[in-house]
Amino acid sequence: MNLFHNPSVDELQSLLQSASETKNIHDVVLDYDGEVLIDPQINHPHLDLSKFKFRIQLTEFSKRALSMSSAPLRYLYNNLLRAWNGDGDFSNGSFA
Repeated sequence: MNLFHNPSVDELQSLLQSASETKNIHDVVLDYDGEVLIDPQINHPHLDLSKFKFRIQLTEFSKRALSMSSAPLRYLYNNLLRAWNGDGDFSNGSFA
Protein backbone atom coordinates (compact mmCIF):
# COMPACT_ATOMS: atom_id res chain seq x y z
CA MET A 1 0.00 0.00 0.00
CA ASN A 2 1.44 3.37 -0.98
CA LEU A 3 0.06 6.62 0.45
CA PHE A 4 1.30 8.47 -2.63
CA HIS A 5 -1.41 6.69 -4.65
CA ASN A 6 -4.30 7.76 -2.36
CA PRO A 7 -5.19 4.32 -0.98
CA SER A 8 -8.45 3.63 0.78
CA VAL A 9 -9.01 2.56 4.36
CA ASP A 10 -10.06 -0.80 2.91
CA GLU A 11 -6.56 -1.21 1.47
CA LEU A 12 -5.08 -0.67 4.93
CA GLN A 13 -7.50 -3.23 6.32
CA SER A 14 -6.42 -5.73 3.63
CA LEU A 15 -2.78 -5.07 4.44
CA LEU A 16 -3.37 -5.74 8.14
CA GLN A 17 -5.34 -8.90 7.37
CA SER A 18 -2.48 -10.18 5.21
CA ALA A 19 -0.11 -10.26 8.19
CA SER A 20 0.97 -13.60 9.55
CA GLU A 21 -0.95 -14.74 12.60
CA THR A 22 2.11 -16.54 13.94
CA LYS A 23 3.60 -13.32 15.36
CA ASN A 24 2.44 -11.75 18.61
CA ILE A 25 3.70 -8.27 17.71
CA HIS A 26 3.41 -6.76 14.23
CA ASP A 27 5.50 -3.87 12.93
CA VAL A 28 3.67 -1.42 10.68
CA VAL A 29 6.18 0.90 9.02
CA LEU A 30 5.94 3.86 6.70
CA ASP A 31 8.78 4.39 4.25
CA TYR A 32 9.84 7.82 3.02
CA ASP A 33 8.28 7.11 -0.40
CA GLY A 34 4.84 6.56 1.18
CA GLU A 35 4.95 2.76 1.16
CA VAL A 36 3.22 1.17 4.16
CA LEU A 37 4.49 -2.30 5.04
CA ILE A 38 3.61 -4.81 7.71
CA ASP A 39 6.35 -6.98 9.20
CA PRO A 40 8.98 -6.20 6.53
CA GLN A 41 11.65 -7.88 8.66
CA ILE A 42 10.17 -11.30 7.87
CA ASN A 43 11.54 -11.08 4.31
CA HIS A 44 14.55 -8.98 5.32
CA PRO A 45 15.75 -10.20 8.74
CA HIS A 46 18.55 -7.62 9.09
CA LEU A 47 16.34 -4.65 8.26
CA ASP A 48 16.75 -1.71 10.65
CA LEU A 49 13.18 -0.64 11.37
CA SER A 50 14.36 2.60 12.98
CA LYS A 51 15.31 3.85 9.50
CA PHE A 52 11.68 4.20 8.45
CA LYS A 53 9.80 7.48 8.63
CA PHE A 54 7.22 6.06 11.03
CA ARG A 55 6.78 2.80 12.90
CA ILE A 56 4.08 1.42 15.14
CA GLN A 57 3.81 -1.96 16.76
CA LEU A 58 0.50 -3.76 16.99
CA THR A 59 -0.30 -6.80 19.05
CA GLU A 60 -2.18 -9.58 17.31
CA PHE A 61 -5.21 -8.58 19.40
CA SER A 62 -4.91 -4.95 18.22
CA LYS A 63 -4.53 -6.06 14.62
CA ARG A 64 -7.71 -8.12 14.86
CA ALA A 65 -9.57 -5.27 16.58
CA LEU A 66 -8.53 -2.87 13.80
CA SER A 67 -9.90 -5.21 11.17
CA MET A 68 -13.25 -5.50 12.99
CA SER A 69 -14.00 -1.83 13.70
CA SER A 70 -13.89 1.12 11.34
CA ALA A 71 -13.18 3.94 13.85
CA PRO A 72 -9.78 2.65 15.11
CA LEU A 73 -8.82 1.64 11.56
CA ARG A 74 -9.61 5.14 10.27
CA TYR A 75 -7.63 6.60 13.20
CA LEU A 76 -4.57 4.56 12.22
CA TYR A 77 -5.05 5.45 8.54
CA ASN A 78 -5.30 9.18 9.31
CA ASN A 79 -2.24 9.08 11.53
CA LEU A 80 -0.24 7.29 8.83
CA LEU A 81 -1.22 10.11 6.47
CA ARG A 82 -0.25 12.72 9.06
CA ALA A 83 3.12 11.06 9.63
CA TRP A 84 3.78 10.88 5.89
CA ASN A 85 2.86 14.53 5.41
CA GLY A 86 4.95 15.56 8.43
CA ASP A 87 1.94 16.82 10.40
CA GLY A 88 1.93 16.20 14.14
CA ASP A 89 4.29 15.04 16.83
CA PHE A 90 4.75 11.28 16.99
CA SER A 91 7.46 11.16 19.66
CA ASN A 92 7.56 8.07 21.86
CA GLY A 93 5.09 6.29 19.59
CA SER A 94 2.12 8.39 20.64
CA PHE A 95 -0.14 10.37 18.39
CA ALA A 96 -0.46 14.08 19.20
